[in-house]
Amino acid sequence: MHWNKLSRRQFLRGSGTFALALPFLPSMLPHAEAQTGPNLKKRFIAIHNGHCQAVEHWLPDPAKFTWTESQTYARQVALSAIPGAMSPVLNTQFDALRSKLTILSRLDPLSKTPNHNAECMLTGGVVSEATSSIDQVIAKFLYGGSPLNLYVKSVDDGNYNGASQMSVLNKQYVQGQFNPSAVFSNMFGTTTTPSTPTSDPNKLTRRDILVADKVYAEYTALRSNRRLSKDDLARVEQHMALITDLQKKLNSSIVTPTPTPVACSSPSGPTSSPTKSSNPADFQVVIDQMFDVIEVGVKCGKVQVATLMMHVYDYFSGSVNFVPGITGSNRFHEDINHAGTDELRAMKLAMMTFFANRVSRFLTNMNTVEDTNTGATYLDNSLIFWGNDQGTTKNTNAHNSVNNPVLLAGSAGGFIKPGRHIDYGPSYGSVRRPIGGDESAYKRGRPYNQLLITIMQAMGMQPADYEVGSTEGYGVYGTLESSYTYLGVNHRREILPLIKG
Repeated sequence: MHWNKLSRRQFLRGSGTFALALPFLPSMLPHAEAQTGPNLKKRFIAIHNGHCQAVEHWLPDPAKFTWTESQTYARQVALSAIPGAMSPVLNTQFDALRSKLTILSRLDPLSKTPNHNAECMLTGGVVSEATSSIDQVIAKFLYGGSPLNLYVKSVDDGNYNGASQMSVLNKQYVQGQFNPSAVFSNMFGTTTTPSTPTSDPNKLTRRDILVADKVYAEYTALRSNRRLSKDDLARVEQHMALITDLQKKLNSSIVTPTPTPVACSSPSGPTSSPTKSSNPADFQVVIDQMFDVIEVGVKCGKVQVATLMMHVYDYFSGSVNFVPGITGSNRFHEDINHAGTDELRAMKLAMMTFFANRVSRFLTNMNTVEDTNTGATYLDNSLIFWGNDQGTTKNTNAHNSVNNPVLLAGSAGGFIKPGRHIDYGPSYGSVRRPIGGDESAYKRGRPYNQLLITIMQAMGMQPADYEVGSTEGYGVYGTLESSYTYLGVNHRREILPLIKG
């Protein structure tokens, strides 16, 4: 049998498919190195809204509930314990999903230069500072490919190339796709030929057999290593016996392919999209179509990583007063999103409610059973991140780098314990974290990079899979990093506390 030479990381990642682990051999390694492989059911989807959220719109009001103080710099509350709507943005349309959601507050980017595009949300900095964004890194880890990058445009502004960028790959923008019907056609074609699931059970079993054979060969070579102590040799012999048993089971197993869902043999999707419309109201149509494309792509095994930018600033060539609560000819970006008056701040909430309705619709559609044996839904097996590129302090015109808004939906197959609002940061006065008010009262929480690391580890990655060169951690570590020395932990290597329950 011919084998291609594998690196140690590739070797362990492949064997991780069926939880085959190297025994701890003190005589061979200075420390144990845990490795986990990709879970083909896990998915990561990022949803971006640009240019700040008003803090009193996004986060739950702490005056309505009692926190549980869990750590010196962290506290939490069950979302089920928040009376009424969780927040003005996360309103009653999210109530049925409370047990599947996680709201995080006081996560602070370390860069002083936030930008409107999604690279800040996905890297913690701007493109000149960042390496590759986490959607690119996760997609490469899960299936060696690139994420599905989508951005919403509904009017013909004469600029479809580069106006709204999504991902970052090697410090270069990766263009997004703006026509959902074209994306759907590329994904499924125009025929009704049944689609092939991404994970073919027969193919997976054959791969497992080959990897088990390879592991056995590696152990055979390891057994003759002179450095092995007597005790470690016994460990290797014991592990080889387990692998022999696994080989027999794999070779004798008969795997019945999982039937392709009926809907995937002729999936329903957009046949046309109003991407060259002069009607701003078509914006909602395009957003909903984008979410529909992601949903059917996930359910038919075509999509594991996707990023959607649904904020397009001034590209409407006119008013957005098709949204309830928007009046006059206020510009989408400079007027409404900067929210310089109480009237415009109310319009900002109206726009965020519009976006929230689109997101809640998508999450509800994803919350249908995928695994009939466990009852797990597509949402449970995914991690969906709705976020922003700038902080949520009182002054939404200030382009702040503090307290970026984060909503996580799903648990990545159980990695994250949802159903909670977690606030990170030191105590301050009687309220601890003010809703709105003077920015000088804001007390920093945790580095935003810890969220990026948490997400990647939820996808089954370890530091060796995402760290660049000799630099620990991931994302942009700017001049503000020194503000977090009070944490007393290596925040470049630690996931967010409490996130796993």
